[in-house]
Amino acid sequence: MQVFLNLINNARYALSQNYPGKHEEKVLGITAREGTVDGRPRVRIGFRDQGTGIPENVVTRVMDPFFSTKPKGMGTGLGLSVSHGIILRHGGTLTIHSVEGAFTEVVIELPVSGVQ
Repeated sequence: MQVFLNLINNARYALSQNYPGKHEEKVLGITAREGTVDGRPRVRIGFRDQGTGIPENVVTRVMDPFFSTKPKGMGTGLGLSVSHGIILRHGGTLTIHSVEGAFTEVVIELPVSGVQ
């Protein structure tokens, strides 16, 4: 839950930066699919927004502790770092695809447990 709330909050912030008022493109898309990786069942959850995007020169750093793309005082720089750690501890992955000025997509893949 903490991971999802952090991703939703980040998307909301980016969308509001890109579209300060109402706008038809001010949308966060969330998808979920079942699949397999190496023959093991997994679930893939995607969060995609058309907000400000992340600059190419920092996208690899956004999961570093205390790194933030937000202005000083607007974020701690811990949200993605903590979220990434939570997903890793559950045997999953968290990846970010982004183009500055166009979109950001965060994809979480988690193993499915208890599947018969």
